[in-house]
Amino acid sequence: MKERSNHLFIKEMECEDKLQFKVDELSLLLDVKVLLKDYYTATFTESENALRINFDNGQTFEISVNEVK
Repeated sequence: MKERSNHLFIKEMECEDKLQFKVDELSLLLDVKVLLKDYYTATFTESENALRINFDNGQTFEISVNEVK
């Protein structure tokens, strides 16, 4: 698994000068995981470009993130 990168959270209106940075797939996936953990009780497992969500009722979902260039 890749090393976790630093996350920079900024609201659109907080800064007049827009910061220029690129988001990588793993960082975006981990941000999605943080958001979903607030809403669902499940087991979350991340791989290189996917997040697997396992619910206690047996349902499993997988969310993948790929940059479209």
